[in-house]
Amino acid sequence: RRSAGSDVHLCGDTVSDEATTIGQTAEGDLPAAIVKRDDGVYFDAGATAVSCLAAVSQLFLGGAYFAGLDYAVFTRVLYNCGPELPSAMAGQPLLRFADSIEPFSQVRRALYKTVKVIGGEAEYYFEPVFFEVPDMPPQPARLKFDEFVADMWMKGIRFGIDAPAVRDVIGAGRLERMIVARRLNAVPGRDAVIVEVSRDIHRSNAPRETSEGKLDLQTFQNRFPQVKPNVKLLRKVPRTPGVRGYELTGIVLEPPVPRDVELTSVAGPGTVIENLRDGEYLVSAVEGFLSMEAGTKRISIGPKIISREGVSARTTGNLQLTGEYEEFGDVQDQRSVDGGNITIHANVFGNISSRGGDISLGRN
Repeated sequence: RRSAGSDVHLCGDTVSDEATTIGQTAEGDLPAAIVKRDDGVYFDAGATAVSCLAAVSQLFLGGAYFAGLDYAVFTRVLYNCGPELPSAMAGQPLLRFADSIEPFSQVRRALYKTVKVIGGEAEYYFEPVFFEVPDMPPQPARLKFDEFVADMWMKGIRFGIDAPAVRDVIGAGRLERMIVARRLNAVPGRDAVIVEVSRDIHRSNAPRETSEGKLDLQTFQNRFPQVKPNVKLLRKVPRTPGVRGYELTGIVLEPPVPRDVELTSVAGPGTVIENLRDGEYLVSAVEGFLSMEAGTKRISIGPKIISREGVSARTTGNLQLTGEYEEFGDVQDQRSVDGGNITIHANVFGNISSRGGDISLGRN
């Protein structure tokens, strides 16, 4: 048997002379990011996450662990994820995350078994553990959550421990195989989008109501919107960055960069881009008819109605126009176009009528 000075204490904490020396060495020269006081162990709030990670690794590698560990604060400081820090910590120069720094003896370290990592999850088998003491039968022992964190760190599991579940199974002493830690996948951000903010740019395909209160099923209510000056038409919703994730090893998983879009891509003649207090807008610069190019979605405003869809029961219905009209599609049979100056570049199979203006037909 060992001498009294180096015996293992089987009740309570088990610390050998060798482990005490290791722990004292680790604690004796603390890195600047960690502050140890009589009332607990603190992170320096002014230290970077990188320096805090290095400090934690230095202590774990030196044979120590954090007793009374607040794993939520621990994770928040090191990886900036998880619950927000308690309000009492806001603005404080020091962030308390543990009660003390204790030596992690080799005898107790041997109680913790191998962890299996598959697909971003760490699996651990909790079973009864025993101290192996020469010339004595195995003595029952109990695991500690704080030691478990240090041991997992040494085995490469430095992020994502399910602290409540692990504390529960250790406290209950259950025999259980369970996932003790999980990778945190990155959350993609949102691409920038352009949204409509004015009803004036919406076409209405509802049947037009006549002066007698009847519905003209051959004519749409508002096929070619007309807008006034200084009307907000479109607004850019800026892209939203994603949220980074972490591998079990603590390696950062960066989300893809969201795509951006510019209002200049849809700004045509008669419109301007304005940066206002509540965002960036495409605004009408003049009064006129609004038109949109089919391929580019570019919006233009001018005195002339320009259409590329043709005149049919499906697209426009019969047209009764107040402004100059230019059509690049066909006018289908039994459709009518009534207005002033009318230019049709494609074929005309229906009726064209001008109340006073020029009619120009490019084909049939």
